[in-house]
Amino acid sequence: MPLIAEFQFTREIEDRLLAPIDISWVAIEKIIAGLIQALVAGLMVIPLAWIILRPGLELHIENPLLFAALLC
Repeated sequence: MPLIAEFQFTREIEDRLLAPIDISWVAIEKIIAGLIQALVAGLMVIPLAWIILRPGLELHIENPLLFAALLC
């Protein structure tokens, strides 16, 4: 449903589905675009939060491998 709402006004979904690629690649493109957007947002918000909240924020990672696995 969010995908329909996102493309309803601009009719962008019809443009993508009429492209000369398989429909599954359109879905893969949406997933990758969302992933990149989330990574960029996280890379911007986390350092800013650390700077702004630094006096009261303790960031300590007990198990870096588990942390990396959770991020993936």
